[in-house]
Amino acid sequence: MKLTRKALNRATLARQLLLDRSDMPISAAIEHLIGLQAQTTHSWYPGLRSRLIDFDPYALSGMLGNDEVLRLALMRSTIHLVTALPKEGLSLLKFHAPDAVHDIRFEAS
Repeated sequence: MKLTRKALNRATLARQLLLDRSDMPISAAIEHLIGLQAQTTHSWYPGLRSRLIDFDPYALSGMLGNDEVLRLALMRSTIHLVTALPKEGLSLLKFHAPDAVHDIRFEAS
């Protein structure tokens, strides 16, 4: 079966939650996306609002404050929002790829 360009486009948009807004929770959406680019608040709040039916920015702020969601420099050193890993998981990731994970909360201002 050959996948048409249009079908590939639609599948990609659906995978990125850009065809229809989803009712999944914030953390599930971030996990589904395998991280969300988060250089500035101007990128992640509208990014989630456009993908989720009942997006609550205050809920996301609370999740960031409670370390349920983290802002990390990950893929190609781009800052992403990701769901928090257990400490063992983050430690293991740092051990295997020390340059791939950088928590921006600890950068000097």
